[in-house]
Amino acid sequence: MNDTPTPAVPPVDTSKIKIAIKPIEEPDFRFDIEVPSELVNDISSRLKSGGLDYGAKKMNELLVTICLDEAMVRFDKESAFGPKPIPTEDALLFKEDSPFKFSAIVDEAPLVKCKEVDSIPIIRHQIDVNDVLVSSELYEQQLFFGTREKYSG
Repeated sequence: MNDTPTPAVPPVDTSKIKIAIKPIEEPDFRFDIEVPSELVNDISSRLKSGGLDYGAKKMNELLVTICLDEAMVRFDKESAFGPKPIPTEDALLFKEDSPFKFSAIVDEAPLVKCKEVDSIPIIRHQIDVNDVLVSSELYEQQLFFGTREKYSG
């Protein structure tokens, strides 16, 4: 018997989303994303049939989230700050029976390669803690924080 769970069918067919990934100034990349009107209508009708009434703003947020998640999967690189939609003059607005288009920018986290650490010397300082050292430390802390004696004066 196999104990692995059966993979669930994704609620949205993200393969229909058109995503163009273009390098711009290093280390940044631009995503040009378009969700076809058929997929937009499918998502909207499935939400309505499930009893959810998403307005234009919530649909914008949902579509942007779905698209950016899929874009990062296709990007297949690590990002330090994650994708951010590019603000445009004509704001993103969900409209039924029309494609949903927007662009985003993402950075690629640089791959940090460490040099050989064998040649770095490790120095461990040995401190001999005695009564004189403890007394001087306590005295310094009393000067810094004060004492518990009441102030008179």
